[in-house]
Amino acid sequence: MSYVSNHASYGGDLSLWPQIVAGALEHELAFRVAPALTSMGEQAMDQLEKRKSRALLKAKSWDAAKQPPEQLAPSRLALARKGKASWREGWWP
Repeated sequence: MSYVSNHASYGGDLSLWPQIVAGALEHELAFRVAPALTSMGEQAMDQLEKRKSRALLKAKSWDAAKQPPEQLAPSRLALARKGKASWREGWWP
């Protein structure tokens, strides 16, 4: 998760966040606050932690899908055409 701003127009307003990201935040806050507010058992805390992990994984997947693809390393043919046939000569342009 990355922090952008706490200003109401730029990130401090949770109603403007995508639902999947807001859901991950809800699970994180519940996991942190629940032990202090309730007398949850170990099993209930484990379930809450699993839900938190799933929500965070979904939010990270959603965010990753929005990112542009990474540049692939050049192929051996492309390196040979540039005169860099050996890995020791440098494989990145």
